[in-house]
Amino acid sequence: MVFVTAYDHYAIQAFETHAVDYVLKPLRRERVLKAVEHLRDRSVEAQAQALRRILKHVPAAMKIAAHKGRKIVLVPPREVLWIAAEDRLVFLYTAQERLMVNRTVAAFETMLGGQGFFRVSRGEIVNLQHARELIPRSSGTWRLILSNGHEIDVSRERARELRAAMGF
Repeated sequence: MVFVTAYDHYAIQAFETHAVDYVLKPLRRERVLKAVEHLRDRSVEAQAQALRRILKHVPAAMKIAAHKGRKIVLVPPREVLWIAAEDRLVFLYTAQERLMVNRTVAAFETMLGGQGFFRVSRGEIVNLQHARELIPRSSGTWRLILSNGHEIDVSRERARELRAAMGF
């Protein structure tokens, strides 16, 4: 915020409200340009500070906690082939094993959506890095073949989104 006024006695109040600058009338071109420059500098710094605050909350190397018997193991997202809801439980699948997790499919969609994961149906999310083939089916659905050979059906609604996400 920049205050522009003919009265200099309001300057202290202006800076108490975190004003970026205080310009007295009559206006001079150089002084207004300097105030705009101060405003720009403050804006860039404020954006940088906001970005630093956000980055503090982003984990450097996120892993997914999953149950393996009585232990909890930490699985890097790149190792996950797909995540599926079965009855009231949710499991994640790696190339070697099936592990139970304590999150919903919707929570994983939010958490992993920006990391190459895609929700193919109400109950399944796949890691597109492990997708190897897409096979169209007569009903408008698709079948997705993963790197381990596992086949997953893609719902009609999600098939259009998936084709757009993969660029065809």
